[in-house]
Amino acid sequence: FSKLKNGVKTLLVPYLAWNTIVFALAIGWAIYLYYSRGEINHLLNQLTSITGWLKPYWAQSFYGPITNVLGQEFYIWFPYNGPFWFIRDLMGMCIASPLIYLIIRYTKVWGLIALAIALYFFAWIHIPGFGIEAFTYFSVGAYFSIHRKNIVEEAQKVKVPFYILSVIAFCLAVYGLPTIGIFNLSRAATLLFVLTGSTSAINLVVYLLNHNIVKANTQLAKSSFIVFAAHGLLLGLMNPAFEYIFSLDSIPLYILKFFFIPLSISAICVLLYYVIIRHFPRLAVILVGS
Repeated sequence: FSKLKNGVKTLLVPYLAWNTIVFALAIGWAIYLYYSRGEINHLLNQLTSITGWLKPYWAQSFYGPITNVLGQEFYIWFPYNGPFWFIRDLMGMCIASPLIYLIIRYTKVWGLIALAIALYFFAWIHIPGFGIEAFTYFSVGAYFSIHRKNIVEEAQKVKVPFYILSVIAFCLAVYGLPTIGIFNLSRAATLLFVLTGSTSAINLVVYLLNHNIVKANTQLAKSSFIVFAAHGLLLGLMNPAFEYIFSLDSIPLYILKFFFIPLSISAICVLLYYVIIRHFPRLAVILVGS
C-alpha cells in the first residue's frame, strides 16, 4: 500500500497536473481563435464527447503509421503533454512489474535478448503505456536490481569496446542504411548506439567525477523534473517567437537558435523550480511529486 501511495504521489499526480495545464492552455487558445477569427479548432470538436476530454491524458497525438515485420500497422501515441509518454509508460510498467519480475528472474539475460528482438521488429502488443520500448528498458533496470548487479561496475567492464562501437553506430545511424528484407539496418544501428552510447555516457561521467574534472550538483539535479515537464510547452512558445523575431535565412542564426533556445528553457525551468519550492511548497507536491 505504501508503494502504491508513493507511486500516486510521485507519478500520477504530476502526470495529471502537467497534462491538465497544457490541455487547458490549448483549449484557451482554441476558444480565442474561435471568437477572434471564427476558426473552429479540431480540439473544440473533440470536446463534444467524454472520450474527447479523456484522450489527452493518455493517447492524444501520434507518430506513424509504422508497419512491423508481422505486417501489423500501428501508431505510437503520446499524451497531450508529449514528453509525459515516459511517465505514462512508467506507470504502465509499475502495473506490469510482477510479470516483469517473474520473467527476468527466471529467464535472466535470455529474457532481455528476447525483448530486444521484439523491440527491433516492433513485434508486440500496441497499447499506449505498455509498449515494447517501455518493457525492454524497464526490464533492463529490473535485471540489474533482481540479480544484484551494479550498472556502473558492469559498464566499466566493456568501456573501451563500447566507446569504439558507440562512435561507429552513431555514424552509421546518422548516415542511414538500407532495409534488406525484414532487416532495417538503420534501426539496428540506432538501437546499437542506444546501448553503447548510454553505457559510454556512464563511463564518461565516472571518469570525470573520479578525476575531479566535474562535480555533481545535487541542487541542479533536483530541478530536472521541471525541465522535463515544462520544456515541451516552452519550446512550443519560444520556437515560433524566435523565428518571428529573427529571419532564419542564415546558418549562424540556425546555430544560435539551436543553442539559445534549449539553454534558455533550462534556465527558465530551473528558476521556476526554485520559485515554486521557496514560495509555493504545497504546489511543488502537485507539480514535482515531492
